[in-house]
Amino acid sequence: MPGVRVIYTRKTDVFVELDERAAIANRNHADLFISVHCNAGAPAARGTESHYDGFDPRSPQSHILFSLYQSAYITNSLRLAQRIDRDFRQDVGRASRGVKQAGFIVLWKSTMPSVLVEAGFLTNPGEEDYLASRSGQKAIARELKVGLLAVVAIIALAIGFNFLKGSNVFSSEHKYYAVYPSVNGLNAGAIITLNGYKVGQVKDLTLQPENGNSVKVGLELDKNVQVGDSTVVRLTGSLLGSTSLSLKIGKNTKLYHGGETLLTSTAQSLSDIVQARANTTLDTVNSTLSHINGLLNKNTQTSIEGTLKGARQSTEALQQLIASNQANINAITRNLAELSRALNKSTGKLDRIASNFGCCLTRSRRRRTLYRNLSATAASSNSLIQDLQANPKRYVHFSVFGGGGKKETKTTTVKPSGAVSTQTTTQPAPAIVRP
Repeated sequence: MPGVRVIYTRKTDVFVELDERAAIANRNHADLFISVHCNAGAPAARGTESHYDGFDPRSPQSHILFSLYQSAYITNSLRLAQRIDRDFRQDVGRASRGVKQAGFIVLWKSTMPSVLVEAGFLTNPGEEDYLASRSGQKAIARELKVGLLAVVAIIALAIGFNFLKGSNVFSSEHKYYAVYPSVNGLNAGAIITLNGYKVGQVKDLTLQPENGNSVKVGLELDKNVQVGDSTVVRLTGSLLGSTSLSLKIGKNTKLYHGGETLLTSTAQSLSDIVQARANTTLDTVNSTLSHINGLLNKNTQTSIEGTLKGARQSTEALQQLIASNQANINAITRNLAELSRALNKSTGKLDRIASNFGCCLTRSRRRRTLYRNLSATAASSNSLIQDLQANPKRYVHFSVFGGGGKKETKTTTVKPSGAVSTQTTTQPAPAIVRP
């Protein structure tokens, strides 16, 4: 079978001690042990037998081993024996002598699920021929394989189911316990951390009605984690609402090795903090509402009702006034509309008037400028005439005797702005010819 490693206790017709057969399976850490035999008895005896358990009532050690074996492997051993017996009956048509519990050494000394199968009786001629035939051997081997595969599938299903639940069936971890008054939604499979590192998980939770409905939590911790009498398991909640456990290890005076109950503490969750603050806020709101209710006594309520009633009456009177003067309001609205149309028609005339007014202002400004220039010219002329009367020599000079001298002429000019400028010109005097 693919994926299955088969280890034989013998491949030839040699005798192997019964203790050694179980020892071979134990040394190889086998997952299943199947011992195939042929039975013997009266000539009329026939059929198959499937045995499990392996308890020897004559040995005191067997009682101890049986208690351990029964809790760990008996269930799977019984399932395998029942499956093989059913396949013999239904698929091959073999007569069955049933599934039995027996104290065979090869069974009770093996430390894994184990069965012993009696394929038939060699003392029965018919079964001897069947067991010796090729077809009979193939049929028996096939049904053993089918039974084995069925049990392997059941075991794999159980392992997968427990894995999804967060339980490791092959765990070598130590188990401890912690008791809480409330676990705040903690579930099996929740992780246990030490300094943020995962060191275990929650195995199971049990309600304890006899202890005030407290919850006993089973913890699976890595065997390398040393816990003791000062170790505290702290229950904490995250922002997303999940709950987990964390370890706080102090100076232990006594180390635990499994089965002990550890100290516990519960951290205040975010929901608890919000709830506490919400309660405080609600108390404040209730107090404020009480004060407001105290202020709103009967007299105040009566006054407020009177004010609201007066406001309603004023509103009704205003509505009546508007209704009675609705015709006047409509006439005013029509007059405003006609006035607006008239203004729109007069807009062009107002534009032309404004344009003419601008032209008049421009001409008026030009006339004022010309008047100022004429006034300045008249003032300059008066100043020139007065200066000419007072100082005629500045403007006219007569020389009777020239004799080769020079003639100077001064010219005075009055500008339109009123400024006066004087220019002097020198010319040779005309020569006088004497007889």
